[in-house]
Amino acid sequence: MTRRGVILTASTAVLSSPQAQYDRDDQVILPKLIEPELLDLIVKRFESARFVARNHAWIEQEFCMADHVTAVLLMFLPNNPAFLRIVEQITGCLPLGEFQGRACRMVRVWKKLSPGCTRTSKAVGI
Repeated sequence: MTRRGVILTASTAVLSSPQAQYDRDDQVILPKLIEPELLDLIVKRFESARFVARNHAWIEQEFCMADHVTAVLLMFLPNNPAFLRIVEQITGCLPLGEFQGRACRMVRVWKKLSPGCTRTSKAVGI
């Protein structure tokens, strides 16, 4: 992902390795997903942001980012239709219409699966 949009430099054959990893591990790490300059900007904003404590039934505590500009940026980038198609191709989760989430720092581990998730359901997270 760049400031100008999504640029896919991997062929369909190259995407078979992340597909296999996702099928095996239910997760995949995509190094260099965000161009370095944009990633630096996001990291700097994240590191200087204020976080507000929130408690949930399925996790002990998280700290949600109070910097709405950075949070919106983190939601805007993965909602690019080209990026959603790539994630569909890797995960087999069809169709993906949008990405929703929040920017937070986790303090504790998950107590149990979050609501709506089961061992047989698939979810995509960034």
